[in-house]
Amino acid sequence: MARELLEFSPVFAERMGECAAALEPYTDGWSLLEVVREGGEEVLRRGMWCSRCCSR
Repeated sequence: MARELLEFSPVFAERMGECAAALEPYTDGWSLLEVVREGGEEVLRRGMWCSRCCSR
């Protein structure tokens, strides 16, 4: 669902970008946006809270 929202909802994409920027110092080199777009299961769970925050 987050992948589709990133593509079709500018508001969601903007908020997810803000979350990705906030997480960047703590992600050990991976990008939340890349993980969501690529479906990386291992680290995707770490970013689930961003999806919840962005969809409000």
